[in-house]
Amino acid sequence: MKKSNTLRMIALAAVAAMALPAITSCGSGSGTSSSTPSSSSQAASSSSQTSSQPEDTGLKINTTGLPLVEEPQTITVCAQIQDGRPGNADVRFWQELEEKTNVHVEWTDVLQSAWSEKKNVMMAADNQPDIYQSMGMFTDDDVFSLGSGGKFLAVQDYIDEYMPTVAGYFAEHPEWKASSTAPDGNIYSIPNIMEVGGGHFSYGTTPYINQNWLAKVELSFDCDPMTPMTLEQFKEVLTAFKTQDPNGNGLNDEIPWSPSSVSNLYDFGASFGFLRSAVYIKGDKAVWSVTEPEFRAFVEYLHSLWADGLMDVETFTQNGSMYNAKLKSADDTIGFTTAWRQGSTQYAAEDDRFTACAPLD
Repeated sequence: MKKSNTLRMIALAAVAAMALPAITSCGSGSGTSSSTPSSSSQAASSSSQTSSQPEDTGLKINTTGLPLVEEPQTITVCAQIQDGRPGNADVRFWQELEEKTNVHVEWTDVLQSAWSEKKNVMMAADNQPDIYQSMGMFTDDDVFSLGSGGKFLAVQDYIDEYMPTVAGYFAEHPEWKASSTAPDGNIYSIPNIMEVGGGHFSYGTTPYINQNWLAKVELSFDCDPMTPMTLEQFKEVLTAFKTQDPNGNGLNDEIPWSPSSVSNLYDFGASFGFLRSAVYIKGDKAVWSVTEPEFRAFVEYLHSLWADGLMDVETFTQNGSMYNAKLKSADDTIGFTTAWRQGSTQYAAEDDRFTACAPLD
């Protein structure tokens, strides 16, 4: 890949990613923060240079709106996907983003279970994708080693030129920029940033509710998905999903809540006042969430849902393939779930069963 082509594609990819800032960085609230350059998106380059000065390729990029370019452009992206999940090319979110940006992505998807085996092979290859996109693909040491060795392009000047959102975050929080900067002074990846503190917590995944079911069940309150439900109201909704046959097939086959993974259960910890299963600052002390009374209240609540049959009986045993089979079932058996993106709950353009809903109050 020629150097000028790589630089052009990197610039395009960076702006395309920032069309939805949450793809590469996310933060909420104010106060104490933790910033981890988690290699959520890395730029690959076949050049051994480390300077990130943007090269003038004559390509006009719209940095204030969409589409990003007038003439269609193509970039190549390698990303991890969970076993059993649809490929990125089939995800509705990415398809719609391509239409809006005028930038087509040629995806190389690697299963999470196979990444450790394929990682070194891919890094040794001469033909690299323009972008590696996903948290956890590379360690911080990997990023520095590959960046300083010429595999990854230093992108700090592209941030200033093409990524106003990231540049703004870095200007407001210089410590985020510092933690994203390699020992040689360069930035080789766009970090994943999670801010906690000031009474605000970041959800790892988004809750989604089956709006078709919601329209069919009778409740004691007016349930608006974008209005936070109390824990009691949430349980009432799940109970209605279980008992009122909202999929209309006459069978008791509804699964009120099927988490996409066991770890996503912890995302509801914010509703109880703790941050997942982690060590964090509470007042002036460092605490481990699982030792706090809030965590016990969280477990007791989950136990009550389980005892009433409101959670998937395979919550603790299902894998990605099993979960996705339930989502794709023609019988429409899931009422509530969590996912990183809406595309994870949609398998066709007309599949609009699930809508994002507000966190529990």
